[in-house]
Amino acid sequence: MKYFTENRYTSSVIILSVITAFLGNVLEPLVIYLLSWAILIYFMLEACFKLRKLGWKGYIGHAGNRFDFLVVLCSILFVIIPNMAVGSIVYLRLFRVLSLVKIVKLIPDAGHILSGLARAMKASRAILTLLAIQLVFFSLLGFSLFGTYLPNYFGNPLSAMNTIFTIFTVENWGAVPTAAAALDEPFIYYAVNAFVICVLILGGFISLSLANAIFVDEMASDNNDEIMKKMDLLMAENAEIKKVLIHLEKQIGKS
Repeated sequence: MKYFTENRYTSSVIILSVITAFLGNVLEPLVIYLLSWAILIYFMLEACFKLRKLGWKGYIGHAGNRFDFLVVLCSILFVIIPNMAVGSIVYLRLFRVLSLVKIVKLIPDAGHILSGLARAMKASRAILTLLAIQLVFFSLLGFSLFGTYLPNYFGNPLSAMNTIFTIFTVENWGAVPTAAAALDEPFIYYAVNAFVICVLILGGFISLSLANAIFVDEMASDNNDEIMKKMDLLMAENAEIKKVLIHLEKQIGKS
């Protein structure tokens, strides 16, 4: 049982799955086939033995176990999907991709990091919603205004969304004004530049910066909470010392 419940053995299998994924085009298909099935069976047995050891409530109560169970369940579904060839190399490749997600377990304090990430996502819901609204709004606006003139960037709503997202991330945002300049139409050129500047300021500089700030603050909040607890403890100890000193001062005054 220890070969399926101890982290050092599980980590070795995860590393093996990573190596298998990278050597997929080098090794013989049969070798990849057998290794993929062996890794899948190992993770299935790992879940079974942990369930037997901890019980359903004890197993599912741990976030890491829920994550592992979900990966194994999705992997099994990919293999036994109806109307498809069971054991197909294609589906085993999909499993290998999913099994790579388990490499998160090798990260020190992975649970702590993931809980901080979940907390940051929860705290950022408002700003992420605002970003999504801005993305959709500017995409449709760009498609409506410049779809005819710049079809490579705003030819349809999806390509417009990709262009707006690129501007949000300040990645090659100058390509759109450059393409507009090549049209040799001053009105379109100035309109595109004004549009890109608005998107860049509202989405890239303001909203995205706010989202980053909230993420960093929430990810570091665990450390702040620990410091606050220590400060509260020190303040309580100082209050006790102050009471003792006042009591001693009164006794000295009486004598």
